[in-house]
Amino acid sequence: MLRKIRNFLHRKSLLKATLSGVAGHTGSGSFDYVHYADGYAQFDVSLCGVAGTRASLYLEGVELAEIAIADGKAIFTGDTRKSGASVIALPGDNVEIRQHGDVILRGGLTGGMRLRRLAQALTRHGKD
Repeated sequence: MLRKIRNFLHRKSLLKATLSGVAGHTGSGSFDYVHYADGYAQFDVSLCGVAGTRASLYLEGVELAEIAIADGKAIFTGDTRKSGASVIALPGDNVEIRQHGDVILRGGLTGGMRLRRLAQALTRHGKD
């Protein structure tokens, strides 16, 4: 079991954001971000209550992806190898969903340290 956990820990950080509507928009969503030791990042976006058929995902002002919306909902998984974006997210960074250049959902990233602490603890435990 310890080996499986160590394999999981090649991830450098795991960050999350809850997205809420701004400027009268009532949609909501979530954003999960994993940065791997080899330099790329994977992200998952879930949206609901969003009008229209397309939206753009931004992290600290950098566009990461164009997201298709159907029936007010969207689930999207992407990574920086596909998008070509080179953004390393940190706790507190802003995640935005935009339509036609206007921000409709926004949230701040939280987390990151817990996974590193777990990795350090497991590494120490493995040496004992």
